[in-house]
Amino acid sequence: MNKTLLAFALFLSLPCGSLCAWQLDGQKVTQGFEGFSSTPYYDTRGILTVGYGFNCNRFKKCPSPMTRLQAQILFLSIYEDSISRAKRFTGSRELWQTLLDNEKIVLTDMAYNLGNRLFKFRKLQHATRTRNQYQQIKEMKNSNWYKQTGNRPKQLIQLLKG
Repeated sequence: MNKTLLAFALFLSLPCGSLCAWQLDGQKVTQGFEGFSSTPYYDTRGILTVGYGFNCNRFKKCPSPMTRLQAQILFLSIYEDSISRAKRFTGSRELWQTLLDNEKIVLTDMAYNLGNRLFKFRKLQHATRTRNQYQQIKEMKNSNWYKQTGNRPKQLIQLLKG
């Protein structure tokens, strides 16, 4: 394993004070939803998956078995990308900074789970930008994602409600 990559992953996983406590909580939430599998399996959409819900199409060869350390390093990288995607979804850094921690966790988890498909949730995006929590929940419920993703959306809505 690349020592620089390992050091970076360990740095990212260190507690960083109150400024990013929500990120640590969010990582636990997302990893809880995804679960860990060291061996590849087919997800509910028939996509070969490994680790913390990693799409094997991202790899030249799906790692099998994948160690927890390998999965954690990859997870942290993808989670950071998901935060960036969630920030873009809100439309501005200023708005992102005004969101409650639970809102950031919900949007980041959705970005992790959906990838760029998050941007298809235009009405949710508008509700987020106008700070309309009732409409946010309505738009989450009014989606195929809500119907197809088991308890995850229901739990995220509970988290959103605080």
